[in-house]
Amino acid sequence: MRFFSRLWQQVFFYSLVLIVASGAMGIFLLYDNLINKASSVVIAFTTEVRNALTGQTPAEADRFLQRFNNQEARFWIEDERGILLAGERFGGRSGKDWEPHLLNLEHSGEIALWQTEFKNSLFLAITPCALKDRDATLYAIYMPFPVPPLETVLSPGIITIALITGLLALWIARKVGGPLRRLQREVSEISGTLQLNHVTVSGSGEIADVARAINRLVGGLRRHITGMNKLVLNISHELRSPITRMALSAEMIGEGLELLKQRKNNGTAQEEAVISLAEKNFEALRQELVHMDNLIGSTLLSSKLDVQDPGDLKEAVSLSALCENTAERYETMFRQADIRFMRGIDGGITVTGDATLLVQALTNLLDNAVKYASGPEPQVRLRLVRENGYAVIDVENTHPPLPREALDHIFDAYFRYEQRTGTGVGLGLAIVQKIVLLHRGKAIAENTEAGVRFRLSLPVRSGG
Repeated sequence: MRFFSRLWQQVFFYSLVLIVASGAMGIFLLYDNLINKASSVVIAFTTEVRNALTGQTPAEADRFLQRFNNQEARFWIEDERGILLAGERFGGRSGKDWEPHLLNLEHSGEIALWQTEFKNSLFLAITPCALKDRDATLYAIYMPFPVPPLETVLSPGIITIALITGLLALWIARKVGGPLRRLQREVSEISGTLQLNHVTVSGSGEIADVARAINRLVGGLRRHITGMNKLVLNISHELRSPITRMALSAEMIGEGLELLKQRKNNGTAQEEAVISLAEKNFEALRQELVHMDNLIGSTLLSSKLDVQDPGDLKEAVSLSALCENTAERYETMFRQADIRFMRGIDGGITVTGDATLLVQALTNLLDNAVKYASGPEPQVRLRLVRENGYAVIDVENTHPPLPREALDHIFDAYFRYEQRTGTGVGLGLAIVQKIVLLHRGKAIAENTEAGVRFRLSLPVRSGG
């Protein structure tokens, strides 16, 4: 009897080791995911700040940066000689002074993102910045993110421990397997979606401790990302007012040009040439203002989706009617573009969500299809069916096959496949994916015999 008791003590010990090792691997995966997400947030935010500063004078840039220099981030601009032009240096160090303290480098376009050796400054972002009268460099220091040290992650030995415990640990595995599987599933949901939801905590053992640690990480990152989104929203709102005023001023200039053109019907050839050039420049200015307004609008929507609670989407939406109405609105556009438009929409399909957001997702897909439909006889096909408890929306357009890498990243914000052209802002498909994930669905892109197909899968509403 004593041998039996000691044997099960050993089984219990090995089982606990196996459980802790498995939980540690879950932490490692979450750690890597959180670090990558934090880096993406920093790069995206630095890009927005740089774009906002482009074309400003040093004085204007200094006033702009003072609004965003706080305990979470610090921005400053230096010229090629290292002279401070705008903002406030962190710790009084110039960009050159930071060079001996830089560790790991990550590139994203023109932005170089460094990790530093200081505990109080995890990231240093460096990017060129074109001011109104000179080229300069923008520096941005971001405070550390609440993630655990990598050395605390224990991953080796899983296979060995699993073989040692074997069948003797089966009854313990059954006892603790349920909470472990639930933890693994919830961590996978965090990694695979945009929602940083807390995992379920039950009991007082090692698995519960791991779950509480993950919840602390998720909570800290959620607060930080929320703060970043608020900053982006504030910047977008700050930019939208001057853009609106510029658009009004441009319209007044256009009206003045039209009036001048009417008065100069009998003018000289030189006067007519000047007016013609002014009209071309005015049209280019108007198009740029429209593009900037679209960019700000898309950025605002994308940031709002990041903080949207899926629990607020409770409306019963007739997806069949939504697709029919949206398709009818696009009939004229397809005819004008000489694109053959086909649709097959099943009736009686209802989902739970937000009708306005779902219209936005479908609109973005159809706009994308109109823009990139190609071939001797360009075609676009819209399809809605019910499959295995899901409402499946397919938007397919004729197009040469896309490489695997492009398909894998086509829903990423600001991603552009090198062969694709257009005047979009690079957020349309990213917004589609965010809307679908908010509705607990899935978005994929794939090549077909005819071209490229975008498929949205949304859970069908119970009884709908």
